[in-house]
Amino acid sequence: MDPTSLLEQLRDVHSPDAIGAWPPAIGWILLVSLTSTALIVIFWFSFRWYRANAWRREALKACKILQKNYLQTPSTHVLTEISSLLKRCAASINQDTSMLAMTGTAWKNLLQIPKSPLNDQEINLLCFGHYQAQCDQLDNDALLRIRKWIKTLQPLENKHYSNTAANSESKNTPMQENDFKKQTEIARPNLDDKYENQTS
Repeated sequence: MDPTSLLEQLRDVHSPDAIGAWPPAIGWILLVSLTSTALIVIFWFSFRWYRANAWRREALKACKILQKNYLQTPSTHVLTEISSLLKRCAASINQDTSMLAMTGTAWKNLLQIPKSPLNDQEINLLCFGHYQAQCDQLDNDALLRIRKWIKTLQPLENKHYSNTAANSESKNTPMQENDFKKQTEIARPNLDDKYENQTS
């Protein structure tokens, strides 16, 4: 028998089929699962943070308008509106509408939060300036520090200020109580409505 004919009858050597992409290895499955879970968690917390700070964005918009009005025509009227805006910020972030009724020393203590960007003169103006016929004026730097106070405001760690406000609230006149009820309605959840002046 011819050896050449025998060799011709042999089949060619075939390379093995390439490894398919599916099903993926267990390592890839775990990697995709962990990455997807992490992205969902990040998105969820980002969404919650965005919604939780809606009041802050509205407050900064209102503060910009008040800042412009005050620089054009400084007055105790605008100063009162600025102080009222800051009270709404404190009430929104602490979920405590009793802070809207804070006046005098109680309100001064609240403005003096840890690492407050406001100095003592600015805090005294916001607390007591509208009671005076003539008072010092806030300059542009002071108004910028007020914006920074809103940006950096964090929830209080204790209820000392809330208790102080509750005690002062019981001494309010009927007119002050009616005004307090009106402000309570717009304190939560955001600062979307027009700002009303608080009765001195």
